[in-house]
Amino acid sequence: MLDKYAVRCGGGQNHRLDLSDGVLIRIITLLWQVGSRPALERAHRNRRGSQLIEIEVRSLAELKQALDNGAEAVLVDT
Repeated sequence: MLDKYAVRCGGGQNHRLDLSDGVLIRIITLLWQVGSRPALERAHRNRRGSQLIEIEVRSLAELKQALDNGAEAVLVDT
């Protein structure tokens, strides 16, 4: 919890307290599938309650595909 407090003190905002608060789809996961659509469909089917579905993207094309397929948040990998 100290690290979450430090983020707030520095002017940031925590979007989750731990890994169980959301679903994060990483780039490595997508390399095993055919794009983000199957991963996002599965995340929507299997999430618990109101878990946030976040996906990692590397380009504007991936961002558009993620948003078109139901991503609720994105993590930009540079």
